[in-house]
Amino acid sequence: MANNDSTLLAIASKGPVNTYAALASRLRALDAELDGADGLVWFNRWYAAVTTALVESSRRHRFDDARFVERLECHAADRYFAALTAHLTDPGSGPSCWEPLFQARSQSDALPIQHAIAGINAHVNHDLPVALVTTCGEIDQAPVRGAPAHADYERMGTILDGVLCDPRAWLSVGPSEALAAAEGARDLAPSRSRLAFAAPIDAMPHRAPLDPSPPRGALAAVSPRAQLEEALSIWSSKRAFEAAWATAEVRWALRVTPLISHHHLEALDRMVGLTGRSLLHAWQAHPSQTHPSQPHSSQPHSSQPHPSQPPSPIERRPSVASSR
Repeated sequence: MANNDSTLLAIASKGPVNTYAALASRLRALDAELDGADGLVWFNRWYAAVTTALVESSRRHRFDDARFVERLECHAADRYFAALTAHLTDPGSGPSCWEPLFQARSQSDALPIQHAIAGINAHVNHDLPVALVTTCGEIDQAPVRGAPAHADYERMGTILDGVLCDPRAWLSVGPSEALAAAEGARDLAPSRSRLAFAAPIDAMPHRAPLDPSPPRGALAAVSPRAQLEEALSIWSSKRAFEAAWATAEVRWALRVTPLISHHHLEALDRMVGLTGRSLLHAWQAHPSQTHPSQPHSSQPHSSQPHPSQPPSPIERRPSVASSR
């Protein structure tokens, strides 16, 4: 267990959260123990920014049933905290869908946004359908398309995607302020939640301090914005949210067959975990994005990867519902 993992365990294992304020407080406590060298921080800060945006939307009465949205988000958050608790207690004992992110916390050859998307993959494709069934069960209402709950759910998806895809959030330098804002600030500016978890430019793709020496290699020849666009090109929050609702419909129908429901959840967990691992492969620049002044090899150019190197994950699009 890492030096601060015992503290993270104490925070994550405090039990269920029931309000946005409790959720924001838990995320803020985790954030205080994480730094830019820990891949988990990028998902945690994205989650904080989403929480802030949901609070703001609720205050502006943009949901038909704000309490339903809050309960849904808290139930989903509980699964994140439970997965982190299991991993910190006994690595590998928790849900498979979260293990890729947890195991790659010290991986420095992935972009910060790749860590975030790996967590979002587990959060949306696995935890959200389970949380949706739980929340619908509390109000004794099936997840029905076209119902007010479905409209609120789609609004949640729009908020999630807006926070993830705003380039300012990843290309600007700034502290994590969204957590404090979500806990009680009444005059939250919408842009603050986007900028609050910003990754310094020198943190893309590596989180080491900026090296004053001239950049080398393909990664150095690609701008941070181009890296960001490539990483986002393999992920679609809209499709992931659509798939998560469909999964919730299936799981709602399976409530009458507990054994099949159990097997379905196990299979879903493994599949989402497999997707998570593909999202965290070492980032490689696409040849068309390299700088034109980059020296070329004297060997004939080939589009095929070297036999000893796997193909770029950017070129190998995952064939799952969360892919464009």
